[in-house]
Amino acid sequence: MKATSTIARATLAGLFLMALTPMSSATDLPQYLNFDGQLLDSSGNPIVGATSVVFEIYNPAKDCLLYKETQTITLVAADLGEFSTKIGPNAGGTASPDDGDISWYSLFQNSGQVRSSGTFCSTSYIPAAGDARVLHVIVNGTALSPDFVLAPAPMASVAQTLQGKVPSDFLEASPTSFISTLKADLQIDNNKKLMLGNAASPSSQFVGLKAPGGLTGSYTLTLPMDDGISGQILTTDGNGVLSWIPPGGGGGITSINGDNTSSQSFAAVASGTTLGWSNSPAHRP
Repeated sequence: MKATSTIARATLAGLFLMALTPMSSATDLPQYLNFDGQLLDSSGNPIVGATSVVFEIYNPAKDCLLYKETQTITLVAADLGEFSTKIGPNAGGTASPDDGDISWYSLFQNSGQVRSSGTFCSTSYIPAAGDARVLHVIVNGTALSPDFVLAPAPMASVAQTLQGKVPSDFLEASPTSFISTLKADLQIDNNKKLMLGNAASPSSQFVGLKAPGGLTGSYTLTLPMDDGISGQILTTDGNGVLSWIPPGGGGGITSINGDNTSSQSFAAVASGTTLGWSNSPAHRP
């Protein structure tokens, strides 16, 4: 029994682009891989009738089962053993519990742990850079050989767009210079803070900005046009527009209770008595 496949590898470009797409919605893209082939018996004759086909996806060492799916493919004589099917959660086949409920997207990512050790994985699988995946196919209990290597098509490794977004539409996690311009409001929820850290230890040495708890409304603070000069303080116009001004209290007192004569004095009173003001000549001890 043998199978030939010329399209399985050609459709991997779509598979790997799908795996790299941000998961803003689980239904943005179909979660499956196209697989075409031909099923022949040991004499080279096309297989006719209901055929059990098991698809298993492994790590490169083939010691960690990442996904398993069983399908029944029914062929008639006119098919000449040729079939076309889809592998994946949206494909319509019966997924085995062996897949361990791993996200279809996470199967093909090469960052972080894909699967922990267990019954179907001898050791936890943490992909190395450039790791491909291996597709193992079993037809009516007979394993096909060799296995299929699920590697990305050359152009898929550097996608031109992701869901129509170009590279400048995204923020880099570890940029070496200025990141792309943010063209929309940045919203931080759940009373979390914006952390501005230093280069040595940004998670433990930072300046944080956050909104107060218990807000009942919204307001916006607009920064001044420049950085001000030494000694100035930041003030608001009451509408959230901030500006730099000299500190208050430097002008002196020009009148008390409306009396602006040149000389004023305190009257001698007992302790605890309310002080009054007069415009009599200044008292000097």
